[in-house]
Amino acid sequence: MTYPQEETAKLADFFMQADSEGHALRAELLSKGKVVHSFPISRADVKALSSTARIRQLFDSRQTFRHERAKAQKRITYLKEKLDASVR
Repeated sequence: MTYPQEETAKLADFFMQADSEGHALRAELLSKGKVVHSFPISRADVKALSSTARIRQLFDSRQTFRHERAKAQKRITYLKEKLDASVR
């Protein structure tokens, strides 16, 4: 199952904030307004989720930079070809 990036980004920010503030968390699953299941998320688990979110952010940035680099390289090649053609 995949989730929209904006929703997962909000959740990642939540875990990163909880990690930076040193909180443990409790997750509660609700059905019809009643708690069906509740479980703790330890500080270690919050830290692990936070670290995973940070790694994902770094990976996304890396992918963006690679894409921008490829576009810039194509533009440079194009401009060099135009410059070489005009010099001849």
